[in-house]
Amino acid sequence: MSRGLRNNNPGNIRPVRNQPNDGAFAIYRTPEEGWGALGRQLKGYANAGLDNVASIISKYAPAADHNETGPYIQSVTANMSRRLGSDVGALTRLDLSDPRVLKALMQSITEHENFRGASQYFEGASFDKEVLAAAQSQWRSKVVNERDKIPSRGSVVVNQNITINGADNPRAVGQAVAHETLLAQNRYGQRNLS
Repeated sequence: MSRGLRNNNPGNIRPVRNQPNDGAFAIYRTPEEGWGALGRQLKGYANAGLDNVASIISKYAPAADHNETGPYIQSVTANMSRRLGSDVGALTRLDLSDPRVLKALMQSITEHENFRGASQYFEGASFDKEVLAAAQSQWRSKVVNERDKIPSRGSVVVNQNITINGADNPRAVGQAVAHETLLAQNRYGQRNLS
């Protein structure tokens, strides 16, 4: 059993003050309590202005905490696309007031944090009740700021200056540009930057 399932914490949420924890992640009394906490956290981000997978995951699992945020975003978008039966890109605007969309995001994070198929442990009426309550929540996360907001698809502009040493070597320039482009793609969870 994974750490998240042992802790009834499918999203591996960090503890708040005086909350039972295992030294790194919160421990919840029941699977329903942990499932509801994940839903409320994600909806709190959405209520604060994070409206796509790239911005939500960049806040939820930041690279500064030693997460591989780019692959995490790709994992969640692929899983959500499969669950919802439509293409969900990193910058697709999500309506987390829709329980179906919120549940797909929760399931995708659960499977990334634990293992493929882990979300099956959070199926049933009691878990759906938690999703519905979270989708209706008006609570707004206080840890979200303007820098955390990545614009949804259609309004994305990426400007990046690249400093290249050895510009007299065209091959080195091409390799440096390719490397920086790959880093930017991983950072923003996009396949094509223009």
